[in-house]
Amino acid sequence: IMNLPLHAEPYLPAAFSLCLPGGMIHYYALVSEEEGDPDFSRLPAAAVNRRFVRTYAPGRSHMVYDITVR
Repeated sequence: IMNLPLHAEPYLPAAFSLCLPGGMIHYYALVSEEEGDPDFSRLPAAAVNRRFVRTYAPGRSHMVYDITVR
């Protein structure tokens, strides 16, 4: 569970290296309407499901991404 939405992104490669194939990473992020979703294409993700958690600020949402490791 990576629940620090402002500073978790640099640790995604380490989380993937520690997770077995088929495992799941719960990644929380603050997403703005302009920037859109984070780019997970450089990581070995088999599937990514996103869910809205709450509104953070005007134009920004707190989201959770359930990432299945390939």
